[in-house]
Amino acid sequence: MKLNPEQEKAVRHVDGPILIFAGAGSGKTRVISNRIAHLIENAGVPAGKIVALSFTNKSAREMEERVRKMIPRQKLKGIVLSTFHSLGLNILKKHIGLLGYKHPFLLMNQNDQEGFVTTLLIANKVELKKAKVSEVLGKISRIKNSGPAYREYLDSSLVESDQIANLIFDSYQTSLKEQNSLDFDDLILLPGVLLRDFPEVREEYHKKYQYFMVDEFQDTNQTQYVFLRALMGENRNLCVVGDDDQSIYAFRGSDLSLILGFENDFPEANVVRLLENYRSTQVIIQGANSLIKNNLSRRSKELFSSIPGGRKIRYIERMDEKDEAAYVVDCIRDEIIKDARVGSQIAILFRTNFQTRPFEEELRSRSIPYKLVGGYNFFDRKEVRDMISYIRLIANTRDDASLLRILNYPK
Repeated sequence: MKLNPEQEKAVRHVDGPILIFAGAGSGKTRVISNRIAHLIENAGVPAGKIVALSFTNKSAREMEERVRKMIPRQKLKGIVLSTFHSLGLNILKKHIGLLGYKHPFLLMNQNDQEGFVTTLLIANKVELKKAKVSEVLGKISRIKNSGPAYREYLDSSLVESDQIANLIFDSYQTSLKEQNSLDFDDLILLPGVLLRDFPEVREEYHKKYQYFMVDEFQDTNQTQYVFLRALMGENRNLCVVGDDDQSIYAFRGSDLSLILGFENDFPEANVVRLLENYRSTQVIIQGANSLIKNNLSRRSKELFSSIPGGRKIRYIERMDEKDEAAYVVDCIRDEIIKDARVGSQIAILFRTNFQTRPFEEELRSRSIPYKLVGGYNFFDRKEVRDMISYIRLIANTRDDASLLRILNYPK
């Protein structure tokens, strides 16, 4: 498929910063992979000088698969196509000794962290019924992802979970280090510290990489941005791709001001807008445009589609969640009665997980088969978590969180 003029402009840009506003379905991944190919094949940039970062393993894999289809394997030696966390992990594996950790270090998962926080709450005589552990842990994560400004906010907050997170944060970090352990957020935070505090680390990576690309830039948080800028140094060859209209991770610390204010840091940046949607009909695009234009904190843009047809969007309000679920499932049943094949083409989207239950009940009552995406994870089963804790304790006898979990199991 031929690139459109705006896609072509983004692909052919080589030196200096560029901001690509990529609307939903506008061929963003295709542009990124074509730009990488252009840098290597046409601009003569060695693959080992290129860093292309994404936010999920799925996106990173898709990017890598597309690039490998376009460029022979031998020409891709040394290229970095990964997530922020994967790149951070590789840096830590090489240099974490400079921060006083030993090799190998342990990486805690969510369950380990909750056990860890529980131990600290007990040590600080905080009543567990007053502190929802997962909520406190979320605030600790925000401190790491959002930088000093969020810590200052917590200092003045009257919310109990904020105060508790602020109280135990320093102890949490100290205890992690004493047990030679990191949490997921440390994979971004600590590489930034290494690049900031150790000139030899800075020099190594500034020489190693020259061209940087970041996908889904609207989801970037302050700590990731600090890490990225430290990795770049004085380099200005940065391509960021994103869409402020698709920012949904503020609760995880993503900072929309980074994409909206990109030109403050890079005033010489070229700005390209990818507005043609290749995925949806114009009916859907018009609906999306009319809704999002009410958001005043955004870059003005209007998507369009060349795909004709499509059903009208219907907005239906029901009495309550049970009535809503019954109505939606009745509509699904009617569609399946007309053509059984459409069942696999129907999706019900939810804003939160707890909203699935009434729909599941209605689907079961009508014997309509369904698949729940994002259901119960095997590794979250209690017996599996217990076994992993035994293995972790064998590997690291200082792992207090694992010890606390298995102390009375099995009985």
